This record gives sequence, C-alpha cells and structure tokens, in this order.
Amino acid sequence: MSAMSAVSMAVSVPAFPIAMPRLAAAIAGASFTPSPTMPVWVNAYLAAANAYLGNEAAASIYARDVVAQSPAFSARRFAAKEPYRLEEDSNTLLMGMLKAGLPQ
Repeated sequence: MSAMSAVSMAVSVPAFPIAMPRLAAAIAGASFTPSPTMPVWVNAYLAAANAYLGNEAAASIYARDVVAQSPAFSARRFAAKEPYRLEEDSNTLLMGMLKAGLPQ
C-alpha cells in the first residue's frame, strides 16, 4: 500500500459521491419549482428574451400573461424604470417586449 501525502489527500476527489442530506435536497428541489404566478417583471423579461430567440409562441404566452396580470402595462414605462446604465440596453429590452407583442 502506498502512502499519500497530506496535500494529495486534501485535493483528491473522493471515490464515491458525498451524500446530501435529504432535507437539504428537498429544500433545494423546492426552490427550483416554478411559481404558478410569476411576477409581471419576470414575464416581461421572458417575453422579450423569447422574442429575440425567435420563439414567437413562448413570447406570445409570456406577453399574454403580462397583460393579464397588469392590464395597464406599458413596455415604454417598464423599460424606462429599469436601472440600466446605458440607454441602448433599455432600448434592447423595449424592442424585445414590443417584438413579443406587449403594448407600447
């Protein structure tokens, strides 16, 4: 049997996976479960992102959810209040939301 140095033992990968306590796994799993009602801002960003990705069906669904949650939603007002340093970043968000079909 060969002897390992303390450094080798400290940086070696265990031969078997380290067990995760069940409670920790349950808590982590619960945190990755999507909420049945996403906040308006999440749906607005998802609508814009999907529009840019060319996923028109998904963009339309997220845009519909935004309007259902907030009937007076305005893409221009929303983009204007987001804390972007660069105006072009705000414009990118705005164009994505408009492309998704959100009202100006």
